[in-house]
Formats: sequence, structure tokens, C-alpha cells
Amino acid sequence: MFYSGGHTFGNGLPGTGASLYNWQTAQIWDVPGLRQKDMRDQAGSVLLGPAQDQKVMIVGGGNTDGNVAAINLVDIIDLKQPNPGYVPGPDLPGPGKTYVNLLNLPDRTVLAANGARYNRSDNVMTAAIYQPATNSWTSIGADPVGRNYHSSAILLPDGRVAVLGSNPLDNSYDTRISVYSPRYMFNGTRPTITAAPGSAKYGQQMTLQTTGTIKAAQLMSPMSATHQTDTNARLVDLPMTTSGGTVSATVPGNPNLLPPGPYMLTVLDTNNLPSIAKWVWIS
Repeated sequence: MFYSGGHTFGNGLPGTGASLYNWQTAQIWDVPGLRQKDMRDQAGSVLLGPAQDQKVMIVGGGNTDGNVAAINLVDIIDLKQPNPGYVPGPDLPGPGKTYVNLLNLPDRTVLAANGARYNRSDNVMTAAIYQPATNSWTSIGADPVGRNYHSSAILLPDGRVAVLGSNPLDNSYDTRISVYSPRYMFNGTRPTITAAPGSAKYGQQMTLQTTGTIKAAQLMSPMSATHQTDTNARLVDLPMTTSGGTVSATVPGNPNLLPPGPYMLTVLDTNNLPSIAKWVWIS
């Protein structure tokens, strides 16, 4: 198990602030490289897609006990390395912020939304998209609603994102919901899944009927974040072959990579446009 260093309230763990655990032997090791580990209070962290790459990114954070200005540092770790350690990534555009929500999108980019400079105050009205292929950020139009403590972002099956919540310092609750439509909603005709099974077993090959020129198939878990943490969030690549409009996609056999439960199944075409999701139960 990997602990990214993102935490809630005050300072990080002693040592480097990030750790690897062997739960079978009750051993723990410090992981090097995390910068300003005591400023990762309610940072965002995400398992970059596809999950098979085993790369984790941590973004921003603050320190609600000290109530100092949040940071915009980004660190990335490749857990496939023999001795993994964080390395610096590109800074998040704009001011530093805590309460950052990071969300995998079905085109395999990452949305960074919401945030504030201080403990439940001074909202930072910025948002950005991370491109893993180029290790770079692109700023996008921000949510018009300021969102900090207990805010969240949830991927919808059609590829849009619902952004919601905030419990600022005056202890009010924001009940408004914003909807973000990524660029792939407007960049041409999206592929479709016209037929797919409703369930599949580990190691099973699924037969999908599709439109478009498909280059990838993937499963994405439904989201459930609190304090900017969603330990189940993942985008899992499905090895596949294509023949005309038929895609044969194989479910990985490892339940540690793909825990049992419901997933959004999407395909990605050669223009990096994702389909609307079909729900499939993996067991």
C-alpha cells in the first residue's frame, strides 16, 4: 500500500511524510522526495491513468493548524521503480491552494478544481488540466462558485464533471452544483459503445460493439471523495483487439488493480475522444 502524504489537519507524518506499507508483514518504509510534507494538508492526490502505470501525483496543500498560505507544488512518483521516490512536476498554475480536487477524465487527462489559500477561506478561483503525455498543465475557465473545505468533483457517465460542496469558515454550506464540460465534448463526433455486457469476471474477455476508430478501452471507478481523498479512484486499461466495429477487451485478473464493484466502461478513439460510459459490474 502507498500513502501519498496528503493528509487532513496540521503536519504530515514524521520522516519524509510519504510511505510504503506491507500490511502482510506490518512493515513501513519512508518514501523520499515529497517537498514541504507539512504543507500537504488536504492536498489533492491521484493515481494517474492508466492505473497499470502505477504513477501517483500530489498537488498543492496547506496547513490548517498553522493557517499559512497554501502551496502550488506538484510531485510525481513512479511506484514501478525499484526504489521509488517523488520527483518534482510542473507547478499548478496560479496561487497555491489547499482543498484541491483531482479527477481522472476519460481522455486520460486530470482535472484540478476548487481550493483556497487558507483554512476554509480565501477561495482560489482557478482550474487546470494536466496532460500526462507532456507533463504539463493548461489553465481552463474556473468554477464561478468558490469551493473549499469538503468540496468535491465527480465524473458523470457522459464525460462531464459535477463540482459541488463547500463549508467555509463561517460554517455555512454551499448547496449549488456546477457542471464542467471538458473540451472533448465539443471536438467532433465521439465514439460510441452500442452493445456491452452488464457484468464481467476477472480475466474474462468482453465483446463490445462500437462506432469510431478505437485505440483504447478502459474501466473507471465511480467517485467518492472526502477531504480531497478518494482511495478507490482509478482508470484501468483493458488490453484489447479490434475488428471492424467489434472490440474484444480483456478484464485484468488482479483484484488489487481492479477491486470488485461497478465501473464506467468507455472506449477512446484515435482523436482522444471518449465515449459515453456503459456501466459494468466486475467480480
